[in-house]
Amino acid sequence: MQHLKEKYAFVSKSDYLSVAGPDWPDFDKFCGHQDIDASVYNEIDQMLAPPKTFDHPTFCVNPFYARELPKNTACCLLPNRHDIQDIKEKMLQGIRHPDCEICYKLEDSGQDSDRLIKNRSIDHWANIDVQTLYQNAVAGTQQEIMYKIDTSNACNSTCVTCGSGASTSWAKLEEQNNIIPTTSWNLDINDIDIDYANAKMLGFRGGEPLLSQTNFAVLEKLLDAGNTDCFISFTTNTSVRPTKRQANILKSFNNIDMCFSIDGIGSVFEYMRYPLKWQRCVDNIEWSKQQGFSISISYTVSNLNIQHYAETREWFEQNNLPCLFNPVYTPIWFRPGALPEQIKNRIWENTPLPELERFLCNHNEQDEIDYERAKLEVVKQDGWKGISYKDYIGGLFW
Repeated sequence: MQHLKEKYAFVSKSDYLSVAGPDWPDFDKFCGHQDIDASVYNEIDQMLAPPKTFDHPTFCVNPFYARELPKNTACCLLPNRHDIQDIKEKMLQGIRHPDCEICYKLEDSGQDSDRLIKNRSIDHWANIDVQTLYQNAVAGTQQEIMYKIDTSNACNSTCVTCGSGASTSWAKLEEQNNIIPTTSWNLDINDIDIDYANAKMLGFRGGEPLLSQTNFAVLEKLLDAGNTDCFISFTTNTSVRPTKRQANILKSFNNIDMCFSIDGIGSVFEYMRYPLKWQRCVDNIEWSKQQGFSISISYTVSNLNIQHYAETREWFEQNNLPCLFNPVYTPIWFRPGALPEQIKNRIWENTPLPELERFLCNHNEQDEIDYERAKLEVVKQDGWKGISYKDYIGGLFW
């Protein structure tokens, strides 16, 4: 059954209904892939099968077609100091640029990277084949059509791997403990210099993007430009539900995706994204489905929650929620591989999955050093928050 879910994950409800015969099962039953007649799969293969994947070894649409605000960079995964022109030239030559190693390492371990995801989706939302986008990049005739925007660090969460630069709640926590936090910041609508008429993909992050009024002012400018087909994505911490006015703005667009940041289920979620509540998360996912929005998951995996990886992914699959795997790279002491070898072995015995192999089946001295730093950080954070890691996640980390 699992291989059928993976093979036909590309089939949307609207696509399914467009080809379904009168004797076909309803879409929800089809997604369960139980007792589905082979003729259904055969017809989907003939009419809806995705085209051959663009398989250039290094090309990524981000450096050529994307911009992220307020940093004015093509990609948030690039180091602060990078030569974008050199990156473009190396990509077109098929050479892996070291500044793009985060994506390439994910791909080498069999995981989806931001590069692959963008290459796979941009041709759909822009209505331009990625091969054409590549050829335009070679010719130097490309133009910006993709944007990621952080308009504020306003946030109601103190996620364990975050900090005051992306969360005003973290700033308050630091102030209470005599730490000078990053200053709160907020962009005005006049700071958002994008091509409203021709934008094809627009992603809002934060902070918590549903708390920012500037984001909805951006959407109103898109509406003023008549651009209701732009793909809109909110990467949300799951706790905030749009107001009635905001929901009406969202419903004016044809392609809204709510990307929920979920790093575990139940008490694991509540620890990783303290003080958010799991039930509120589940309720907001259901609400978003009822609005007709598409749903996706951003799953950040660290050494704190990797022991719960299997049960978390199983919950995503049971609820038909597509998931992007995001290993922590910074702070380095919270990266998934920053664990003692004996703990890695115990987790690997219980969860021998290929996507975890590079984190659990390799070990060096730095892993031990970073693990000790992680323990100190957990003790510090737990003391600030008045909670205990063991009450939420269990004792394997120790």
